[in-house]
Amino acid sequence: MADASDHPRPDAAPSAPRTGWLLWPLLAAAWLSVLFWGWQAVERMLPVRMPRTRLAPPGQYDTVVEWLGPVSCRLETLDTVRLAGVTPPVAAGVCDRARNRLAELAPAGTRVYVEPAASAGDDATAAPAVSIFLPPAGAEPVRPFPYGRARLLAAVLVQEGLARADADTPNAYRAELEMLQDDARRHRRGLWAEG
Repeated sequence: MADASDHPRPDAAPSAPRTGWLLWPLLAAAWLSVLFWGWQAVERMLPVRMPRTRLAPPGQYDTVVEWLGPVSCRLETLDTVRLAGVTPPVAAGVCDRARNRLAELAPAGTRVYVEPAASAGDDATAAPAVSIFLPPAGAEPVRPFPYGRARLLAAVLVQEGLARADADTPNAYRAELEMLQDDARRHRRGLWAEG
């Protein structure tokens, strides 16, 4: 009598070997790795693309109408403004010299670059404080503004001893103005010549 376990059952399919199931994921991982490293090599050869950003310029060009005092003027667009970072001289003679010097550097009709200064709770009735730059001679109004070749009018006044650096009001150019004031004091220029 034949044992039932010796003969396969007709409804049972032969079992396939399970050795190939790991091959496909390994091949897929290898191809992905080759693609990744290939893309890395190609990407290094591509030119760098910077994101497009629109930087708002900190200031604007304007035209001097007239100098009203030793540290204030009237501009075509912004109307009456005062130089940021400086305090006007007290002596009448130095005040006149400061106004004349500014009128000499930037006479009426001169195009200047004007940056608004940060206000620190200023009096609402006072003219707004601005930093006024004299562009390089013969330069057209360009963006970005060429700070390295321009002259900060407040710095000229402080360097020549025609105004004091304002140590109480925050200003972007405060360190430069205080350094120029020390230089003017050491060399006894302008208002420092008297004392």
